[in-house]
Amino acid sequence: MNIYLVGGAVRDHLLDVTPIDRDWVVVGATEQDMLDQGYKPVHGDFPVFQHTDTGEEYALARTERKTGEGYTGFATCSDSDVTLEQDLARRDLTINAMAEDGQGQLIDPFNGQQDLQDGRLRHVSPAFVEDPLRVLRVARFAARLGQWGFSVAHETHGLMKTMVASSELSALSRDRVWSETFRAMFDPQPQRYFVVLQRCGALAQIFPEIHHQLDSSDSGHGNTTPTPTALEVLARAATKTERADIRFVVFCLALDLSDSIATLFSSWAIPPRLTELADVAAILWAETNPSSADDMLSLLERVDAIRREQRARDALMVCELLTEADPPRLSVLRRSLDAMLAVDTAPVQASGVSGPEFGQAVRVLRLQAVSEAIAQEKTHD
Repeated sequence: MNIYLVGGAVRDHLLDVTPIDRDWVVVGATEQDMLDQGYKPVHGDFPVFQHTDTGEEYALARTERKTGEGYTGFATCSDSDVTLEQDLARRDLTINAMAEDGQGQLIDPFNGQQDLQDGRLRHVSPAFVEDPLRVLRVARFAARLGQWGFSVAHETHGLMKTMVASSELSALSRDRVWSETFRAMFDPQPQRYFVVLQRCGALAQIFPEIHHQLDSSDSGHGNTTPTPTALEVLARAATKTERADIRFVVFCLALDLSDSIATLFSSWAIPPRLTELADVAAILWAETNPSSADDMLSLLERVDAIRREQRARDALMVCELLTEADPPRLSVLRRSLDAMLAVDTAPVQASGVSGPEFGQAVRVLRLQAVSEAIAQEKTHD
């Protein structure tokens, strides 16, 4: 039995990046051997075991054979005679097909280290085309590693275009597409995820609404001005916040998708909380300067800012990230929101007022607070 550190942990070590987790491959062992060594089985489509002390996962070396459509249409073989190189050969990119032995010696049969040095995302073998999920994974690695200048190899891009032209991409589930997309939003350059998918033709199939906007004007904010593009807005947002949900909503609003967000989000099983956030942010972004304190309070009430404070603040953050400057109206909104939420309703409760009268009395206090906040903002300007 031989155990090797494989995949992302090896890649990240060579990039001098702390790995998120570590995966291991076991060569020359059977499932019973693993059980006899005290490993706990992890239920799945192939033999994976968990180390009882570290919690890290150890998989038996395996090969894969295409048997049907989609990313699940594979038969695996985890016999004890499967070699390390055979296991590495089934992986997507050369930079993910490296291993280290117990002495830290690099095992690199597909020249992944050279591709790391060259900043190249290159497929391991022609079998790359058998798994449509790899199209999204390549785009995600472009988003993650773009900060080091990584780009998709020409021949790999060609295979991705071939995969898009086939029926394989349609086999991806909505949940899996969204999962990969949302994970890309955490990466340092999330805009590159959409760029790679657009260039190989995949975006038109999985996110046609986004494809249409990027392919036509990419005008941003509903303006006719060509800059900043939605991709540039997303790139800028990624430097301001690490929150993937905020980044994605900023991108959708920058694409002027406000009219189709509900359709887009429901079509791809995007969580309702993101739909709500996008709706509230669209309302705040589109609203012109309220002409009075009453209009401002009504706007905040319309987006339920009292009961859903965090959502309102998140929506305000989305609006702030949609522009490089800080428009005065956003500053007024922020100050008014703070003032409204700071109102102390205890005196009204102590007065014994109840029912509709209580609500009216509280609103008077909030209206006064918002009015003062607007006046202070004008004075500050």
